[in-house]
Amino acid sequence: MSQRPNHRVLFRLLSLLRPYRLRLALAGLALLLASGSVLALGNGLRLVIDNGFLAEDAQALGKTLGLMLGVVSVLAMASALRYYQVSWIGERLAADLRQQVFDHLLSLEPSFLKAPAKGAQPVISPRG
Repeated sequence: MSQRPNHRVLFRLLSLLRPYRLRLALAGLALLLASGSVLALGNGLRLVIDNGFLAEDAQALGKTLGLMLGVVSVLAMASALRYYQVSWIGERLAADLRQQVFDHLLSLEPSFLKAPAKGAQPVISPRG
C-alpha cells in the first residue's frame, strides 16, 4: 500500500539549499522581473496598435516599438538569468548530495560493505 511521505526528508534536502540563499533570491527576483515583462508585453502591444497604427503616427510607432524592444530584452535577460541560476543551484545541490553520500560510505566499516543486506537475494553469476 501507499505510505505517507516523510516530510523530514524534504526538510533535510531543503537544508542543502542554505548555502545558496543569495542565488535563490536572485533567481526569484529574475522570475518576478520576467513575469512583469510578460505582463508589460500586452500593454505594449496595445500601445503599438493604438498610438502607432491607429493614430498613423510614425514617430509614436517608432517610440513604442523601441519600448517593446526594451521590454523583450529585459524579458530575455531575466529569463536567461533565472535559468542559469536554477541550473547552477541544481548542479551544486546534486554535487553536495553526492559528496555527503560518499562521505557517509567512507565512514562505514568495510565489513558493512561486504555483507549482503538482510533479505537480499544472492546473485548467481553466469560464470559460476
